[in-house]
Amino acid sequence: MKNKYKFLGLLGLLPFFASAQLTNNGATIVIESGAKLVVEGNISNTTGTITNSGTIEVKGDFVSDGTLNSNTSTSEIVFNGSSGDQNFDSGDVTVNKVTVNKTAGKVNLTDNLGISSELALTDGLLDIGAFNLTLEDGATVNSTSGNYIKANGVGVVVKPYSSVTSYEFPIGGDQYSPITVSAPAVDADATVGVNVEELAVSENPGDVDSYLERNWTIAYNNFNNNTDLTVTGDYIDPDDIQGTEASIVGAVLDAGMEWSYGTADATNNEVTGTVNTGESNSSALLTGTNLFRRQPIKAFLAGPYNGSTMNTGLNDATTDGLIPATSPYDNSVSISGLVKGIASGSVVDWVEIEMRENADGTGSVSTYSKFLLSDGTVANLDGTTPAVFRDAPENAFVVVDHRNHLGVMTSSSFLIGSNPLDFTNPLTGTFGTDTQKNFSGTSALYPGDANNDLYVRAKQGTVGVFPNLTVVPSDRDVVLNSGLGGNVDGILQETYSLYDVNLDGYVVAKQTTVGVFPNLTVIPSERDIILNVALGGDVDGQKTEQVPEN
Repeated sequence: MKNKYKFLGLLGLLPFFASAQLTNNGATIVIESGAKLVVEGNISNTTGTITNSGTIEVKGDFVSDGTLNSNTSTSEIVFNGSSGDQNFDSGDVTVNKVTVNKTAGKVNLTDNLGISSELALTDGLLDIGAFNLTLEDGATVNSTSGNYIKANGVGVVVKPYSSVTSYEFPIGGDQYSPITVSAPAVDADATVGVNVEELAVSENPGDVDSYLERNWTIAYNNFNNNTDLTVTGDYIDPDDIQGTEASIVGAVLDAGMEWSYGTADATNNEVTGTVNTGESNSSALLTGTNLFRRQPIKAFLAGPYNGSTMNTGLNDATTDGLIPATSPYDNSVSISGLVKGIASGSVVDWVEIEMRENADGTGSVSTYSKFLLSDGTVANLDGTTPAVFRDAPENAFVVVDHRNHLGVMTSSSFLIGSNPLDFTNPLTGTFGTDTQKNFSGTSALYPGDANNDLYVRAKQGTVGVFPNLTVVPSDRDVVLNSGLGGNVDGILQETYSLYDVNLDGYVVAKQTTVGVFPNLTVIPSERDIILNVALGGDVDGQKTEQVPEN
């Protein structure tokens, strides 16, 4: 047997046909340049050596547990079976050229493989499965329509970036969805490995409503520190799209589980993002989701303000707390479970954030329900992380509003995500005049809008110019008459109410105590808070929300 196949190599251009399968148990088989070995069945190179400088055509599996040398410039391995899949186990070596030319089925890698010159996908897919395919420097992939590298397992297609700055990886899963990775410059030892998954990213933000059911892994190695890689993936329309395609942008989830956002091209079904390599080897995911902009916002409500933070009376009033799980501004926004169960009870209440294209509310307006924490942080619905805003504009007039406090808005359009926005700082520009209560250098939204008419008054008055006058009710009277039915000694307990202007879970017309002596709790008067905190003791005073009506 050994001499027979050695003789084949010496014949040079003469083809040799093995009608069933070829098993090599220790022999040396040489296929010289210009020669061809055609095997109608499987090739099993168990312990021997196959040295190929010509062409090996195999219609079955090719498994090499011995030594396979097929790396000269004239060598080629052709898989051309006409039925079913074929498996290729090279023994984790690099070969010169592989051709897939099958009328049915695909070729499956069952070990890692390197290709130094060409992968020709004439007819059929190369499925890498759990193994890595490395396309060495100078290696090309030439394919006809519908043929590509199937890379939707844990294996990756690897490309060195020592001589290229951009490469389109011709990969897909059940459908073709390539990804292009571009670096700013060649990098001697750098490599990129990619694969694709036809599923949404499980770490998508909780309130995402438009996204791709497709994501690409980008594994990067040995780049210079903090290299920015531009990554562009092709998605399948409409199969991959959930929600509204126009709301989807490129989204990258980095190794630190932080999101960054790029662009999308709906015409060409592409999403693009940026992967920063940081200072170590790692990986990132590219997908498409809504755009989420992170914008730290801080604000105080004067009603529950205690001189340094805000009281959390609505959370503390009962075992389960009083803050509803559904936003009072948008009944489509809610959490599962109790608000008191999150963030160690530090939620003060719901607030509404507006992002306006124009100050007067014309043009586009985006609204968001968020939690306000005791330290003034506007938080996501986990009650912990600083707020991010879905589909937020790049620039906007930002409004913080509360159901019984007067809202406040930035004095000018703000670049969302550029800097923290601190409404508790009197130096922060706000729209209008006398926009907030000043507590010795700390600003807070005026309390006491008990009927949500955008005014706070101690006694009834009018606004406007005669004869076009509008009556403005007394918020103190609203608390007494609408809240307490006219009973000055009345009390509403354990309540989530518009009349509860200090958010302690009680509504009273005059200060009182609750509890059993000596464990008494003082309950401040809502009417006194309106008069003294909002109006500074001026019974004829009025505070007007400065945010223009939209």
